[in-house]
Amino acid sequence: MLKKRVITAAILIPLVLAAILYLDERWFAVASGVFFILGCWEWATLTAMQSLLKKIVYMVVAGGIMGLSRWVPYIWIYVVALLWWMWAIFIVCRFPKDTAKWTKFSWFAPLVGLLVLIPCWVAINKIRILEHGVAQLIVLFVIVWGADSGAYFAGKKWGSTPLAPAVSPGKTVEGFLGGFLCALLLVGLMCLWKKTFIFEIPFYLILVCMAIVISVFGDLFESVVKRVYGVKDSGNMLPGHGGILDRIDALTAAAPLFGLGLWLLGYH
Repeated sequence: MLKKRVITAAILIPLVLAAILYLDERWFAVASGVFFILGCWEWATLTAMQSLLKKIVYMVVAGGIMGLSRWVPYIWIYVVALLWWMWAIFIVCRFPKDTAKWTKFSWFAPLVGLLVLIPCWVAINKIRILEHGVAQLIVLFVIVWGADSGAYFAGKKWGSTPLAPAVSPGKTVEGFLGGFLCALLLVGLMCLWKKTFIFEIPFYLILVCMAIVISVFGDLFESVVKRVYGVKDSGNMLPGHGGILDRIDALTAAAPLFGLGLWLLGYH
């Protein structure tokens, strides 16, 4: 499993970085949009949407909303996403309470999927076109990748104290701390390497720390959904990693917050 995980990461990370660095604005939006629409397919499967027609309609609706979002002030999308993730964190902290609505209302899970995926897609595209946007987007991905990888290895080596046992028994406090420090270290090294990465310190540092923390809740929230529907992985598109949602769950929470933070720092 670890070998497959490393090989997939070794292929996927350069592809993502190449897309960030070299695709123009339109093609980056299209490429990332395809990726996120595939994530909608996985979300539909994950939440027990059985009908093929319903899945296709869901993907088309998601794609349409993504297209229409260009005419919506993106700060509104960030605010909606922030409010949603505040509630999602509440759901994670209270799990398994308040989960009956997932299966009681047929519209609830599809709506949640749109709230999880679309603001993230908007955020990564809007961040990229800001001043120093390419650098900022790379910082965001480094935060997510560093926190995930650091948590994985620190948890394997030292993990003993459950972080959220009702949601994800395998995650530990030691893993979280290892991931936090790993992400912070990597961002710090990037700041030393490229001075353009340094913005309003300490406000930028606070934003980075908040993004690391909320990325963990993005991961935990997907675990809540899996537990509600009795699913282990969101899919099998990425060997060793599961599905697309398993790779972007942390990003879905971190990207809108990071985008909002940059907006508050004056990068519009």
